[in-house]
Amino acid sequence: MIISELQNNILKNKKPLMGLAICLIMWFHSIYDVQNAALALVKNMCDIGVDMFMFLSGFSMAYSFQKNSNVRQFYRKRLIRILPAYFLVFIFVYLYRDMIKGNGDILDVLYDLFFLNFFIDTSLIIWFIPVILLYYAITPCYIMYMKKFPVIGYLPYFIILVLSVCIIFHIHIIKPFLWLRLPIFLIGINLFFAKDRNVGVINKIAIKSIMLLGLLLALFCCYYCINIDDGIWALKFMAYIPLTMAIVYAYKSNALFNYVLGFLGGITLEIYLLHERILWFADNYIANQALLCSVSIVLAIISAYLVHIFINRLLCRLR
Repeated sequence: MIISELQNNILKNKKPLMGLAICLIMWFHSIYDVQNAALALVKNMCDIGVDMFMFLSGFSMAYSFQKNSNVRQFYRKRLIRILPAYFLVFIFVYLYRDMIKGNGDILDVLYDLFFLNFFIDTSLIIWFIPVILLYYAITPCYIMYMKKFPVIGYLPYFIILVLSVCIIFHIHIIKPFLWLRLPIFLIGINLFFAKDRNVGVINKIAIKSIMLLGLLLALFCCYYCINIDDGIWALKFMAYIPLTMAIVYAYKSNALFNYVLGFLGGITLEIYLLHERILWFADNYIANQALLCSVSIVLAIISAYLVHIFINRLLCRLR
């Protein structure tokens, strides 16, 4: 039923879905003032693309680990996919930021490059990389213990409850960006191992009705957090969980979309690393917002593709 359809849609359309996610993130990061209130709300919710990444990554990591449960090889593949591109891009970013634009030295560059700015100073300049590396680090342990003790599969829902209580009652969350996306990542892992139960037609209708109600409540929650009470803004990430699953569930294959989004889905990491940095740099020279948005996206895609090709050829020579 719904679970198997979600699983099949990810297996069939993972790259296009990743491409859709990076498009949402680029739009979220773009410096463009949307005047229409409804469109402005949609733009402010486009960081849901990160949650899509996490959900798809969790599912993909479970799929990969199920095929080959060698922990060492699992870690090696993840590090090779992320770190070369990250170091290639951010060595220049931090050299420019810390030594050319700032008053720092090489120690400041190394401090930032090895994520100490995130873990010690809670810098969010590139929070996604250390966070996803930590998620990958716990994946084998989570899968192995969940298989042995199925009750561990309830962990993401417990985390959602704790985070929601902390957000509503304004209890400080240490390193919030480390915790806020963890539930959707673990739910992605859970989905891979989940199986549909046999339910009747009436129950299917009831389940879909409850899902629809949940989505409406999630949308209202996002609206409330963004437009009415920004003191609980982080609660929108809990609301993103059902919305993320709905987007993945609703995605339908289309030859053109699959080709374009599939291409972008193959270079999502590189686009993520480059787009916002190009945007910040180009903002010094381009005043028109629409032109700035367009140029930064085009340059990010082209440079991301070149970085992707360079890294792949370099790794091939080193093997």
